[in-house]
Amino acid sequence: MSTSPTTTFRIASIPGDGIGTEITSAAIKVLTKLQDTVGTFKLDFVNFDWSSKNFQQRGWYMPEDGLAQLKAHDAIYFGAVGWPDVPDHISLWGLILPIRKSVSSQSPPLWIKRTATFLHVYCGFFFLE
Repeated sequence: MSTSPTTTFRIASIPGDGIGTEITSAAIKVLTKLQDTVGTFKLDFVNFDWSSKNFQQRGWYMPEDGLAQLKAHDAIYFGAVGWPDVPDHISLWGLILPIRKSVSSQSPPLWIKRTATFLHVYCGFFFLE
């Protein structure tokens, strides 16, 4: 039995806070099952714990080289960020907007183009240039 080659896609996972961690965990399980079922690709999830809880402990959401770290991946799976003890503008300017500004939906990898509606609408993926 011959096996076809598979491509591995590195996905930066940022669960965030609250329900974001639950959604991210569940979505990764679903996507891993999809990967195992289809068998033509592999997803390598790398977790970035840039949560509001950590922000409160260290004073920053992502490190100075955070965007460079994310750009080493094929896609970002971004959960939800925000916490009652952290004003919304802090998470917005400290994490959400910098990531969204670095993201481009104009030129996603070919495999993502084929499933972009599913991945973006149901899984919250953003694509890197």
